[in-house]
Amino acid sequence: MRTLLVGAGKTGVEYLRVLQGVDMGEVDVLASSQRNKDACHRNGAGRFLTWESKIPWADFERIIVCVPIEKTPEILNAIVQRTEAPILFEKPGFLSKGQLLNFVERHPEARSRAYVAFNRIFFQSIQATKDLISKSDVVAAQSDMTEWVRNLDVRSYSPFVLARWGISNSIHMISVMFYLFPELKLERRHRIAGSKYSWHPSGDTFSGVCSIGQSEVFLQYRAKWIGAGRYSLNIDFREFSVRLWPLDTLVKITEYTKEEQYPIPVDAYKPGFYHMVEDFLGTRSMLKAYCNLGCLEKCIQMAEDMFFYDSEYS
Repeated sequence: MRTLLVGAGKTGVEYLRVLQGVDMGEVDVLASSQRNKDACHRNGAGRFLTWESKIPWADFERIIVCVPIEKTPEILNAIVQRTEAPILFEKPGFLSKGQLLNFVERHPEARSRAYVAFNRIFFQSIQATKDLISKSDVVAAQSDMTEWVRNLDVRSYSPFVLARWGISNSIHMISVMFYLFPELKLERRHRIAGSKYSWHPSGDTFSGVCSIGQSEVFLQYRAKWIGAGRYSLNIDFREFSVRLWPLDTLVKITEYTKEEQYPIPVDAYKPGFYHMVEDFLGTRSMLKAYCNLGCLEKCIQMAEDMFFYDSEYS
């Protein structure tokens, strides 16, 4: 199998490391410049191509796209017209529901072969939690979606990417919520008026309640970008609770405060990447079920509602 990796930045190099580890064929790189050519070769890349090269599209059985957020729709438009290979693209891919639907209208065949890289659903902690949910009754859940924007270099992103940061970055947390609770539905939402950050005019503090498909069982969420918090989940079952704080760890709480740490192995790669790439190069069963364009549409719609965004941008 030969894979084409489109993008040679930091995330692209991480994909190369994982592809070497999975070891299911050769990998070539397509980049906008020669800047990271040496780093790519050191991490297992074969041919290093640019868009000015004669690209042998028919050689590739898989395509992975990891380019800057605002460039992804344009790159995907170019690729789907040149190859019928399955495509895995870095999240979010699109910054509005309208933008995604415009792409699907132009390329309806992409629904069956384009997948968004929701790597967090491949965390072993999330997999273990999914198993617990299948065996026990959930009575309540809480999700912290706080962004660490104080560490964000706003000079590195376009104004539109920043103005929709709840999609640009928080969408992976929403993908986990939908993975664990497929019938997730927003019931109430709230935001504090005003924003400390001029680049995110819709607000800096959000909260709300979602039903999860079971009668009188709800998930509460909050995103308090100006204060304490981090991505995390707490899920209460009848006999015990679990805490994922941070998200790639899992603690089971029983008998009031007794804690049991689940033995989650240390990942040699960026968490979730290995199993996601392995699935993509193989049967794509997880990607087909939870990372297709329909799943992405639901996640974007939820983000637009939670963060008070307009969905008409295309």
